[in-house]
Amino acid sequence: MLRELAKRRVRNLTITILVVIVCLFPKSDVYADPNRQPGDPPATVSGSIVGCGGTGGWCGANAYVMIRGNEPLDGYSITAIQGYKNGAGFSCGGSTCDVNLSEGGNTITFWAVSSYGDTSAVGKISVNVDKQPPGISLSYPAPDGLNDWYVNNVSISVSGDDGESGIAKVTVGWSGGPSYSDGITLVTDGIYLVNGRAVDRAGNVAGQSVQIKLDTTPPTLTYSYPEPDGENGWYVTPFYIETLATDILSGVNDVQILDSRKRSDVIPSRELILEDGTILKEKESLINSDGYHIITLKSDDLAGNVNQDTFVLKYDATKPTADIKFPASMSKIIQVEGTVSDSLSGVDRVFFNRGNGWIFVPVEDGMWSAEIDSLKNDILDGYLDIGVKVYDKAGNVFETTQTILVFNHIWPFCTLIAFSIALALISLLDPRPREWRRLGRQIRLIQEEFNTVTMEDVDD
Repeated sequence: MLRELAKRRVRNLTITILVVIVCLFPKSDVYADPNRQPGDPPATVSGSIVGCGGTGGWCGANAYVMIRGNEPLDGYSITAIQGYKNGAGFSCGGSTCDVNLSEGGNTITFWAVSSYGDTSAVGKISVNVDKQPPGISLSYPAPDGLNDWYVNNVSISVSGDDGESGIAKVTVGWSGGPSYSDGITLVTDGIYLVNGRAVDRAGNVAGQSVQIKLDTTPPTLTYSYPEPDGENGWYVTPFYIETLATDILSGVNDVQILDSRKRSDVIPSRELILEDGTILKEKESLINSDGYHIITLKSDDLAGNVNQDTFVLKYDATKPTADIKFPASMSKIIQVEGTVSDSLSGVDRVFFNRGNGWIFVPVEDGMWSAEIDSLKNDILDGYLDIGVKVYDKAGNVFETTQTILVFNHIWPFCTLIAFSIALALISLLDPRPREWRRLGRQIRLIQEEFNTVTMEDVDD
């Protein structure tokens, strides 16, 4: 009994000395096989990977190995954790030890040192580590509009690369929308923040973002002008064309009114800002010159979209022309004729008046003609006013008149001739020749009046 007690004391003292030596002089390469008395349970050690976050045997940058030792016998404890990481020794005092991992493959062997004087069995952990995020790239075309805007649908794809653990997944999407692995195509107008994401097998994440501005819609263009105030779609007085353009996304750049009858659109547009911040631009143009006006209304937005409309407006403010030629006969059937013309809208209709109202007369090759039967009871010998009125197709009117002397009966000539002969005989016998010469001049003037036509043009 005393012998057994003495042996135990010697053993305990030996163990104590060994523990002191180990604690005072720890070495990473010291390993002693478990050596226990029969019935004494051995010390144990365990290790686990913390913060791996990866798949396929790969861990990320936050991963480390946590080692824990355990001494089951009362009165004894784990005094150190020792081992090797990739061939390099390490040692931690106490029963716990956290081992950082290196990039690439890691092999860790470890054991726990007990105050009993032995160690635990050896543990081993192998782990691959990838601490670097993968590479990522978003692929998309350059803007095909102005000011970094796209005016056609935009396709965007994402790719990733990782030289260590390899790519596990890539996705692309936009803020507030779904994400896809095979790329996206933006077809609806708007401003997008497109996000790409790449994840490697170690769980490292990389991202890339780009703003895409898509405006495929031309600006709206509205315009107005009055209804034609002439005939057959013609304008005969000046008027304005007014146009208004707006674009709720990229904004209106400018609005133009291009007139084929003018050299350029030089009138600047006016800018209006609504309460909601929408910017509108308006412009007006005066139409006041004769001719066919080919009008092009054009508006463009800041993205480069263009909206335009083209139409034709007809303007004719110039009256047609007409004349009355001198009649060849002043008695019986008097043939009256003349010319009419209009260089723009064209002659529409012509009317003639011999004193009893306007009547329609046909026009052929720019000539009109009419007959006056001066033997009718409603036409008396003497001065007669005749007129012609011409309308062009725009509704402009021109009117002119002439005065002719109608002479149908022979007795006035006979009377004048007889009167002249009588006066001539009397003048031969009258001793006052000077007075008779003066009377003769007056008679000649009366004859000339009967044979002279007085023409007067009246232009309204």
